Amino acid sequence: VHILSFYVLAFLASYVVEQEKKTRTLLEERESAFNQLDLLFRSIIESVDTGVMTTTFHGRIKTFNQAAERITGFPRKAVENRQIQDIFADFSSFFGNEDQNTARRREINILDGKGDPVILGCSVSPLKDRYGKQIGYILIFQDLTEIKLMEEKLEKSKKLALIGEMAAGLAHEMRNPLASITGSIQLLGQHA
Repeated sequence: VHILSFYVLAFLASYVVEQEKKTRTLLEERESAFNQLDLLFRSIIESVDTGVMTTTFHGRIKTFNQAAERITGFPRKAVENRQIQDIFADFSSFFGNEDQNTARRREINILDGKGDPVILGCSVSPLKDRYGKQIGYILIFQDLTEIKLMEEKLEKSKKLALIGEMAAGLAHEMRNPLASITGSIQLLGQHA
């Protein structure tokens, strides 16, 4: 009985050790796949030219990509784990009582790290966990400052062109009566 139990115990021990090796191998493969996905995710987020910032449900900044650093002029280390309203007070308007399930877009003005005004086109969406529960927000933004300046210049050019057309029309309208008056004066001058 002792010998039989010894063999059964040895067999069970070898089986458990073999299962543990398989489990470790599977775990290492899953960790490797997870690390590759995480690396891909970070590469994508860091490669886009759009600012991407994620916050907790209570507004604490968790991620801030390179484009966000470039657009806002704030280094990542200066903003991560800080409250969004402490750094970007104008972003707090996104966290109102609006429906959290739809993306919201708007333009806001902020001061960058140097204190210069920047116009941002922003969109905020809920950040959800794998169970669909909202755990924070994703803010995506682009610098629209140059575009807005070009729009203002275009609007000024349109206004100046309209003023030019009006001046040309007015000059034409004034020239016709003046030409007839001039002609009449010349005729009177010849008869006198």
